[in-house]
Amino acid sequence: MVSEHEGPGTLVILANFVSPLAVDLAEESILRQWAEQAPRKLWLARPGDVLITPVPLSEPFRRYVFHRLGVPESSVTVITVPDTPHLPMAQALAEHDLLEPLRTLVADRPTARLLPTALDEASAALAADLRIPVVPYETGVPNLGTLRAVAAMNTKSGFRTIARSLGLRLPHGRVCAGAELSQVTSMLLASHRRVVLKTDRSAGGHGLHFVGRGDQPPPSSPPPGMPQGEAAARPARRRRTRRIAVSQHLRQPRLHRPGHRRSPQATARPGKRGP
Repeated sequence: MVSEHEGPGTLVILANFVSPLAVDLAEESILRQWAEQAPRKLWLARPGDVLITPVPLSEPFRRYVFHRLGVPESSVTVITVPDTPHLPMAQALAEHDLLEPLRTLVADRPTARLLPTALDEASAALAADLRIPVVPYETGVPNLGTLRAVAAMNTKSGFRTIARSLGLRLPHGRVCAGAELSQVTSMLLASHRRVVLKTDRSAGGHGLHFVGRGDQPPPSSPPPGMPQGEAAARPARRRRTRRIAVSQHLRQPRLHRPGHRRSPQATARPGKRGP
């Protein structure tokens, strides 16, 4: 539990669950579903902070959180960005004429830093526009190479490539193009009882497809409306049964959190699933 700010100054907390790091922005329904958890970022707030959220905070929730934190409700500014799932939330601020009011708030907070949920290019561009650093950087924003590395690490294929280069152990699996998916799945099913197909950019279980022997083979290309891509595979153990995961490389990942403060009522949660 963290009971005080980590580091100096105030935070501009960007709950940007609408981000291409997590899933293709065309997946509007799942983005809206994930955005429902954005109000929980209020637990990170301290006096002087600014919270930017895609979902309005209910009054009972606001009162409860501020009461538990012992923070005056008037000391935290909340900006709600209207539903704009086709844009990264950092860009949606300008779409809804909220960028100028945010600049004014930041000007009154000379030590402010940006704490995005997803460290994507749009959030780094927002920090540069506001002339504030991104947590955990002391000054400035991550360079383009860092942002591209984060984007790659948030794919199944990118993680496997980097992990392999570092000599880390990886579950058995395959990375394949969409046209090879049926062939690769059939090959894996010849030696494994079950295979799970995963989109390359996927989070929260979205885009998983389990296939067992005798099931209808997967299509050789993604369903209509889903972007064409590659596929990655890995095995998993569940209920004493060894399974191989073939993560189909379409789109969608884990969110990178450059900074984190746990709420007073936070409870232990299971670790993340591997890529």
